[in-house]
Order: sequence, then C-alpha cells, then structure tokens
Amino acid sequence: MMNENAAGSSPTPRALSLPDAVALAARLLDENRLAEAEQILAAVLNADANSPDGLHFMGILRCRQNRADEGIALIRQAIAVAPTYAEAHHNLGNIYRALGRPAEALESFRRAIELAPDIAESHLNVADLLRRSGKRAEAVAFYRRALELDPGLSEAHFQLGKIYHRLSRPLDAAATFRNWQSLDPANPVARHMVEATAGTKTMDRASDGYIRCEFDDFADTFDDVMATLNYNGPQQIAAALAMLTEPQKDLRVLDAGCGTGLTGQAVAPWARHLAGVDLSPAMIERARQRGGYDELVISELTAFLQTTSSTFDLAISADTFIYFGVLSEVFRGVARCLKPAGHFIFTVEHLKDGGNDRFLLNPAGRYSHRESYVRTCLEEAGLTFLRVTEETVRLELTEPVAGLTVTAAKLPTAPRSS
Repeated sequence: MMNENAAGSSPTPRALSLPDAVALAARLLDENRLAEAEQILAAVLNADANSPDGLHFMGILRCRQNRADEGIALIRQAIAVAPTYAEAHHNLGNIYRALGRPAEALESFRRAIELAPDIAESHLNVADLLRRSGKRAEAVAFYRRALELDPGLSEAHFQLGKIYHRLSRPLDAAATFRNWQSLDPANPVARHMVEATAGTKTMDRASDGYIRCEFDDFADTFDDVMATLNYNGPQQIAAALAMLTEPQKDLRVLDAGCGTGLTGQAVAPWARHLAGVDLSPAMIERARQRGGYDELVISELTAFLQTTSSTFDLAISADTFIYFGVLSEVFRGVARCLKPAGHFIFTVEHLKDGGNDRFLLNPAGRYSHRESYVRTCLEEAGLTFLRVTEETVRLELTEPVAGLTVTAAKLPTAPRSS
C-alpha cells in the first residue's frame, strides 16, 4: 500500500496539527495547488470553524477561484475573530486593489500598518494608492518608510524619484536614483534615470531593459494616465494623415512602437492591413485586447525594421522616438520598410531652447529633439521632409510639453538620364 507521505503528495489533514495544516495550505496556495489547499483548509475549518488562519487562507483561495465576494466575507470573518490580524488586513487590501476598489484597499493597508508597522509591502501599497490618487506629497513618506524597511524595493525607488521630479525637487530625485543605482548597479531603469537626472549626455537611447521594465509595469494604467495628461499624439498622427489622403482602408500600415494600440485605433479608417511592433510584451497584449491589428510583433524597433521582409505604404510612430536620442539608424530602418512613395508620420518632443544639442535626455527620462536634427536624419535616411506642425503633446508637471508632428515621404528615385 502506498505511503500517504510519499514524495510529490501532501500529508492528509488528520496527520497534521492545525498550525502545521495551515502552514501547508499556505504553501500550496503559493504553488497554486488550489484543490489540495482547499481540502486541507476545509479540514481545518471543520475542526475549528473560527480559526482565523483557516478563514483567512480559505478567503484567499476563494478569490483565486474568482469567488471574490465569498473570499472577502471569509477574510472579514477572520478579522472579526482576530481584529489585530495584520496579514489578513494586508491581503484584504490586495484583494480590494485588484478589484479596483482603492478606497477600501487604502483603509485595509493603513490598518495593517497600524498593527504591524514593519511590513514594507504595506507601506509601498499605501504609497502607490496615494500616488495614483494624486496625493504625491503624502505618498513620499510611505515610499521612504518602505525603503527603510526594504532597500531592495525597486518600485519604491523609481516612484519616489519620479514624485520628487513632479514636485519640482530635482536634487532629491537625482539622489534617490543614485542611491538606487548604488544598491542595484545592473538595473537598467536605475541607470537610465541617473543619466536623465544627472545631465551627463552619455546615452544615445534608452536601453531595451529600461523600456521593457517601464512599459510592462505601465501597461495596465497607460491609457488612463495618458488621458489625465491630455495626451493627443494619436489624434495628431491621424490629422497629419488626413492631410495626405482620405480614409479608404487601402494602406498597409506599420505602427512603430504601438504601445496599447491608441494610435493604431486612430488610423484604422486608412488601414487595409495594420501591423504593430513594440518591445514590451505587456503593451502588445493590451494592443491585442484592443483589437484592430492584423499582426503584432514583440521586438526592439530598430532590429525589426532592419530585418523584416514586410513593406508598408505608411509608417506611423507616436511618442516612441522620445526614447531615442540618435535617430539616424531607426530612420534608415523606416526607409528600408517603406514602399516607394510611402509616407512616414511621427511625433517627437521639441527641443527649442538655446544651445547646440541635437537632442537632450530630460529629467523625466524622455528625449527631446531639435527640428533641424530631425530633418537632417530624415535626409540622411533617404526620406523627404514634407511638413511639420508644432503642437502640445501632453502635460508634464501641469505644464504643456511642446512637440512636433512630422510628415515625410520616400519619394521614388528619378531615373538617370543617359
């Protein structure tokens, strides 16, 4: 007869004390072995219907089973039995946050902190909720406390530095990013933000690691955040396209740096075939959910442009080249993929202050470009500049950000006379 405790199987609940059974159930939950965890937790609650741990973990399990109302009720029952159960308050906050109920999540996390002041994750979660609700100054103290408790929280370093920038505290922002890089020298986001706030001008473009980390984390909230910043890059691209041709759904279109698909949606009336490319898998997934694309590719943009066998009537790119300093190589890639007489419409942030810089990496982590440099790179790539309009692309620290919407073309080469 097979041993009940053979490798790969779980001990039967009767073979364990209640604390050991709860610990095993918690481990099984971490491993997503829900059926086994449920069996053990049912036995725990059968032995003690008011077990705070049993109620708490059964509540988490029900939420994992998409039975959130039951799960919340069970965790609240655990808290009623044990009002000082900090972990239950914390996990209830996680559940409320996942359900899009931020006020209740914030209340739960604050209660967890009152009961257990040294849980770094609770401080981080309060800070994130305050930041998302626009209470940046209040969030600072919670990010700082989270980092005191756990200096390895990359998200806390990143968001704290960004808040300092938005609060017009550049020295604090720079110090935060330098401290982060000293703790995590290989982190691409830390390196990028140190460069951005130090003004060292040594980076020709944002690293792949930075872009992937930034936008994988940003994907879920990107559309909502950009709406609050009055972002209108997609509309500017569509307006420039309307000046070239009526929408007849007859173009093969490449959305270069497609993000969540906002720009692809704006030009859909012109597209017979719409392809999107982006380095962030999470952004590509959002674009797929939005729909409208015939093809979506996860790739670094320049590498895609240099290797794809596809050709396009139109290439569009909104708010993508703000992560490139040097534009020459990526523009050559666009020219390679355009059909003769194809068009290229894109936006950049406009560098128009004095000085001789072709481009500048700004403290927010984005590049701005001088119009003369953009024109030079187009010419060197074999593209003909047609038109530029200067428009506000978004708000930054409540101030308008100047941008350029540029239209260029790959004009057919005239035959040489004999």
